[in-house]
Amino acid sequence: MFILGLIFVACLPLYLIRFSIFGFPTTVLEILLLVWLAFWLKENYQGILTRLKQNFKKGQIKNPYPFSWEIILLILISFSAVITAHFSMSALGLWRAYFIEPVIAFILFFNTFNSKEKIYKAISVLSFTTIVLGLVAAYQYLTGQFIPNEFWAQLSERRATSIFPYPNALGLYMAPLACLFAGSFVSSLRENRRRAILYGVGFFVAVISIALARSEGALIAVAAALFIMLFLSNLKARLVAFGLAVVIALATIFSLPLRAYSLEKLSLNDFSGQIRRFQWRETLIMLNDNRILTGAGLGQYQKIITPYHQKGFFFNKEKMSNEEFVKKIKDDKVFRDSHWQPLEIYLYPHNIFLNFWSELGLLGALLFVWIILRFLWQSIKNYFVLLKQKDTLAFISLGLFGAILAIVIQGLVDVPYLKNDLAMMFWLFISFLGFICVKSYKKL
Repeated sequence: MFILGLIFVACLPLYLIRFSIFGFPTTVLEILLLVWLAFWLKENYQGILTRLKQNFKKGQIKNPYPFSWEIILLILISFSAVITAHFSMSALGLWRAYFIEPVIAFILFFNTFNSKEKIYKAISVLSFTTIVLGLVAAYQYLTGQFIPNEFWAQLSERRATSIFPYPNALGLYMAPLACLFAGSFVSSLRENRRRAILYGVGFFVAVISIALARSEGALIAVAAALFIMLFLSNLKARLVAFGLAVVIALATIFSLPLRAYSLEKLSLNDFSGQIRRFQWRETLIMLNDNRILTGAGLGQYQKIITPYHQKGFFFNKEKMSNEEFVKKIKDDKVFRDSHWQPLEIYLYPHNIFLNFWSELGLLGALLFVWIILRFLWQSIKNYFVLLKQKDTLAFISLGLFGAILAIVIQGLVDVPYLKNDLAMMFWLFISFLGFICVKSYKKL
């Protein structure tokens, strides 16, 4: 059982290998989950039935899992999004991949990685996978080979993707793991130096992979999450964090290129930032058109957003003054044509709150906000409790805090969770948190 769990964790990216069985679409990751579930049920079904009978006789429902009520609500709300989508095949497929299967995986995670040593081994497997993916990304970046898009393969625009179809997918996978590895590294320094080295290498490879993918959102998310983790650690770490903040602030103030770059990014005036602003505006208009409560429905965003979509915009590449730019657009056809940027319709709005709102409706978005806030609060609470107990799991809890924080920060401009591997990873983190709660308080 435990070995099957480690294999599953190692194979999270294998959702990319898709095929059909008797016309039913599936993935390698899904088959692995079903095999793991079958073995677990075979081994535990008698105990499950006994507990259910005992609860039924006592007329009560015992809560064996953390976040159990949130999970029940999530299943119900996500199914209502399938109804909103008129039970389309795409909606049912997404419901299965993003909600039903990750919840099943969470139950298996929680029952399998139920000791301190087992959690360390699961994180070690994640580190090995990260190193393999990072080596592929490094080879791509050095050679330009096996990059799925010719534009990203050009030397001047090169962005590694590893085995993923686009660069940001690599950033989304690596960002939370980098923070988890940072906490795990500190946690293992005194207990197991070899394991600490593995986590340190995993952290280094994750950060380098993000840089090779040129995923700015992921880099900012990791940097911000690590800064907050440092600030929460101890007095020395706080002084380091404060020193870094002062150095970065002074560099930004006195370096004109850095200041201009920072302002452009923060104000979302660069190319990708402007695309995000158009996406968010269109999404809000769509939601305000009698879809505030229901959203677009699961898997229906591209279809529903089409009537509200702006087909393109003029991008000011030369950073000219607005008046001069507008005048040149009007007067010069060649200039106008060269600055016209078509806008494709993306799968999601690229904002963590709007993503869930458009897919699951307002209640679904609020539920995820609650889950995330509860996770952040509980992980920090666990950290301080375990720190007093001098338990090295304290820094695993801090790493989990950083991982979810990185997901939220990157999610301000991207699409975390709504991808097979990321949904599984999210609930893996919650299962780790659940065990640490038991360890901290001897109860859920």
